Amino acid sequence: ETGEMLFADVVAEISGLTDGELLERARLTEQRQRVLDAERAAVLAAVEQRRLHQRDGHATIWGLLRATFGWSDGECRTRMRAARLIAAHPHVGDSLHDGRVPVANVDAIARGFANPRCGHEIDGVLGTLLTNAERMEYDDFRPVVERWEMLADADGAHRDREQIHENRNAHCVVWQGQGTLAAQWGDLD
Repeated sequence: ETGEMLFADVVAEISGLTDGELLERARLTEQRQRVLDAERAAVLAAVEQRRLHQRDGHATIWGLLRATFGWSDGECRTRMRAARLIAAHPHVGDSLHDGRVPVANVDAIARGFANPRCGHEIDGVLGTLLTNAERMEYDDFRPVVERWEMLADADGAHRDREQIHENRNAHCVVWQGQGTLAAQWGDLD
């Protein structure tokens, strides 16, 4: 006996709770999860900052995370975005750790922060975003971040088209009487 509860014991304990106790247990579980997510973000930021993935023989932090934890690319992306946001703005980690803001809302802010075209401009609105993140449900909050991204990167779509235009290329290979044409172009072409 290790002293740890088996999952069956947890299920049995939960089934014996009153309705009020069950709701309180749900609140406490969510609070613990927010604390753990804030801690995980801080740990991942330190792992990346120290480049431990290279010491472990991985080319990227994602390689380390996939190999160590079996995470999907989506999990790596979401969790590293949050880690980078919290490393750059520790007060976001404070809000998550204190349980004031839901994990999904931090992820929405982190997605905006990770935007390569405008993420560096989030400093000016981060306080407002955090205040809204504390008060709003995810489905209502996510469009707030998306709207900020749209306004901060008003010509982003145009820049994407310019980049696609600049990356156009084509080449033709003829080998033993058979030709292959490979081309890449934008929708306007």
